[in-house]
Amino acid sequence: MAEALKNLLGPAVVRAAAGHLDRAARRRGSQGASGWERVTFAAEALRGLERLEFKARALHIASALEASLPSEFSAAAQLIESALAPLQDEDERVDGPPPQSDAGLSGWIVWPLGEFVVRRGLEEPERALELLRALTQRFSAEWAIRPFLERHPDIGFRTLRRWTKDPSIHVRRLVSEGSRPRLPWGTQLRALIADPSPSFPLIESLLHGPAHYSVGNAATVNVAVTAGLGITPLAPSSAPRDTIGFNVTGGSGTGYVWTFVTNNSTGTINASSGAYQAGNTP
Repeated sequence: MAEALKNLLGPAVVRAAAGHLDRAARRRGSQGASGWERVTFAAEALRGLERLEFKARALHIASALEASLPSEFSAAAQLIESALAPLQDEDERVDGPPPQSDAGLSGWIVWPLGEFVVRRGLEEPERALELLRALTQRFSAEWAIRPFLERHPDIGFRTLRRWTKDPSIHVRRLVSEGSRPRLPWGTQLRALIADPSPSFPLIESLLHGPAHYSVGNAATVNVAVTAGLGITPLAPSSAPRDTIGFNVTGGSGTGYVWTFVTNNSTGTINASSGAYQAGNTP
């Protein structure tokens, strides 16, 4: 049986992150500028971690980071940056984000680091976006950047326009993924749902820019394209225990299977009919 996805943010990842941050803090601490509490981080992050599911683990670890990193955001950002793994040759990993590294913070631990940036850096958008640019080159900041586009759209989209020309293919990927109106596990960008036009220049620039996000291989295949899927209602809301009947059109015509990407309300959905009942949690 395959290992549970949630174990990508397990105790070993927490302990490794504590070690990377501790080594960086010691280097900075020699100059009197640490402010890092390793014992607090390890204790808070590991307490109850294994009872949690995947996204909940990321949020839990982010809370531990809040309790243990320097209270001043700029100091915390400098400490995180100094603990990051060295950048790899993009030709070696252009097919996806890097794994955990023994050389520094990298891989799935970047998810809670990004959540920390959202919680503590939202009122310092320029510095926070600079840090997210560094983080996305070690994993992805596609979830973390979205609250900045909502709170600071002028700064956020100006930064994304500049990043369409960034030398790093992973920063350019962040432009497209971070500005998607809907993203699994990510905040919906309601302004772009209502009017997606601000993202059009970004996509246009990426289409005609440097190399796309791929491994550089090529193949020829015949693809039969059917009608796209249409789901109604598109963005529903419901009170606890209410029901919603979903309908779908298009696709291959061979049947549909309904399931959840994430299920924080403990609701249920009929796999064949799309009949949904909300759980007890709002």
